[in-house]
Amino acid sequence: MVSQLHVLSAFRNIQVIEVQNLIENARLMGEEMLKGFRWIQQEQEIVGEVWGLGLLGAIEL
Repeated sequence: MVSQLHVLSAFRNIQVIEVQNLIENARLMGEEMLKGFRWIQQEQEIVGEVWGLGLLGAIEL
């Protein structure tokens, strides 16, 4: 059962995400993270593929 408190809490979280521009920030920081992953990939033979979306990333070993 959803209460008004749950709805208000979700709404305020969405406001924070929008006001602080967190989605764009995650995209930009994710690009930097992937650059680092790709550098590691070139330097280390043990690293296979690298993936990322925003700040969610993976390195295949």
